[in-house]
Amino acid sequence: MSEALVGRQPIYDRTLDVYGYELLFRKSFQGSAEFDDGDAATSRVILNAFHTIGIQEVVGTRRAFINLTRGFIVGDFELPVPTEGVVLEVLEHVEPDEEVLEGLRSLQAKGFTIALDDFVLDERSAKMLDFASIVKLDIVELGWEAVEAQVAELRTRELVLIAEQVRSLEDFERCRALGFDLYQGYFLSRPSVIRGRKMKQGRQDVVEGLSAWLQESRSPEEALDRIPKLREWCQELLRLGLVDAADGESTPHPSVLRNLVLAFILCGMKDRPRDLSVSALFRARMCELLSARLESGLDSPAFTTGLISTLGSMLECSLPRIVEDLPLLQDVRFALLSQKGAEGELLACVLAFEAADWDQVRVAGVEPFDIQAIYLSALAWAESVEQALLPFLD
Repeated sequence: MSEALVGRQPIYDRTLDVYGYELLFRKSFQGSAEFDDGDAATSRVILNAFHTIGIQEVVGTRRAFINLTRGFIVGDFELPVPTEGVVLEVLEHVEPDEEVLEGLRSLQAKGFTIALDDFVLDERSAKMLDFASIVKLDIVELGWEAVEAQVAELRTRELVLIAEQVRSLEDFERCRALGFDLYQGYFLSRPSVIRGRKMKQGRQDVVEGLSAWLQESRSPEEALDRIPKLREWCQELLRLGLVDAADGESTPHPSVLRNLVLAFILCGMKDRPRDLSVSALFRARMCELLSARLESGLDSPAFTTGLISTLGSMLECSLPRIVEDLPLLQDVRFALLSQKGAEGELLACVLAFEAADWDQVRVAGVEPFDIQAIYLSALAWAESVEQALLPFLD
């Protein structure tokens, strides 16, 4: 049996909320199922996302962007996906000949939303604009001068523009000033891409709060008395069966409670998009579940490693700088900065899954099918826990 694998890369709007996910499939976990045939790759993405796993599990209520090859455009292959909530991305190497243009016309008539991927405006490619609602520009490949010129030209049409390869806050701000509507890249997906920026006071307070509760001398039970809404949230999580209680107690296990204290402080930030909180909880939970498969136990720092790994994006600051300010275990510090060591291997696996880099999706001692199941379980848990948190935020 082959693995049912689907990667997803988020696409953000101007307020940095998630607009949709580009669905990706490149290789098997072992790298043995590479696709030179783009039609086969698209077929596998559709099969896995919509039929094997379920699109609700993969993207929730967001839009699903699917790469589309010539074969699917001209009708050589069936396209068994709904029109609602799906965006069809025409890959950059598809030539706009008459057969392709007729195929796009037919897909548009059926109600599909069409996007042009890695678009470069010229006399030939312009023929496809009549059928597209979304255009994606690779800001790195084009360069800023060409990006500015193409945005100015495309803005004469009613199009949604996506900036691809947005790698830093500076990239994001420049693209937003140019008038892009949506953004895709490692700015939010990976930490440590923003360097040398002064942290805002509210976010410095978050670091100080995390630092206080990371101290070994601080009892997590103390937080229940000092943060009333934390106690209410924990009770709700217990009621929903999302966390386990300590033996004979009505509060979470102490190790679980410590994790929840950190999650409450981090995910309670008021000026960050909800999806960043989900991402933080997801990474933490997936690291924790992978660690459990290795019998590391409840006291493993895997949850903390996954949670803290998102701080670069959450706080718009360099992750190494943040790590310097936190009283982290040496193993956690090493994992965050190098993605090596026991916790580092887990984090590297999670980050590789986020990026659909299947060659790197591996953990010694954990089977590939188990990693896929853990990914889906962690994603569902993160969504549920974050949703349960919302009523307890100011």
